[in-house]
Amino acid sequence: MRDTTKISLEEIGANAKSISERIWYASFLEIVKRALNLSVAFHGDNENLSFSMLFIDYFRNVVLKEISQQIVIIIDEIDSLLNLDFRGDFFAAIRFLYNLRTQEPEFSRLTFVLVGVASPTDLIDDKARTPFNIGRAILLDEIHPDKALISGLNLVYPAQGEQILNRVFYWTSGHPYLTQATCKEIVSGQVSDKKASLNDQDVDEIVRKMFLSENNRDQNLSFLKRFILQNDRVKPEILLDYYLKVSDGEKVKVDEQSDIQKQLLLSGLIKVSNGYLTVRNRIYETALNKQWVRENLSL
Repeated sequence: MRDTTKISLEEIGANAKSISERIWYASFLEIVKRALNLSVAFHGDNENLSFSMLFIDYFRNVVLKEISQQIVIIIDEIDSLLNLDFRGDFFAAIRFLYNLRTQEPEFSRLTFVLVGVASPTDLIDDKARTPFNIGRAILLDEIHPDKALISGLNLVYPAQGEQILNRVFYWTSGHPYLTQATCKEIVSGQVSDKKASLNDQDVDEIVRKMFLSENNRDQNLSFLKRFILQNDRVKPEILLDYYLKVSDGEKVKVDEQSDIQKQLLLSGLIKVSNGYLTVRNRIYETALNKQWVRENLSL
């Protein structure tokens, strides 16, 4: 058996730089308390201990005492925490909880899953502290044109599923969200007029309306543009100039030490193919084309 709770950091105001450390920790642990149906609330009134130490003690003295099975805490939107001054203390506390497994076996029942757009070096950026060097990265790879997707399309467009899916992949290259969103629209027909059959041009039009029209408000593309244009790790104009080289087809080798590449890869705008960087799919390449890059370079 396993108890699992999901926490979105945006839910507790991680973007508000003015939020106090006490309120932030209290809000975080109140969500844990409610989700796991715990009897004891967090109290951050001990002036002799830091909030990160009180956080650790809450898991030791309350969570692990009241829950006897495996516990998984999923923390979503961790990139929104990068705005907070005390993020290093928070992630250092999580690392400490993990390291306690060797001394206190009960902590082996506690697992944190961090979800979001950030690298380990972003979590604890104080060079004088041990980096966030625990855990295992789980990357979302591109999906493949499998039988399940084809079967679902065949239910609405008999014998056309494979042809339709191939055209979807022409645009998405298997990007999980873009592929599923497009297939869902093809089946439901909310943006497009439902037809008895679909050809490649029909799929192209659906993609255009969903992602490439002037008034499109797709959250994935909006996030992608914000990530590039409001990046506080690398200047946006540097990212745009570098992306322009990749989108122009220039052969750019992967450099694991490059902060520019790291940010572009984190955004999902580019990917690695045979040791070189390439734009992830045609939707991104079309939406963030040379004109868009040059317009934003001149801002």
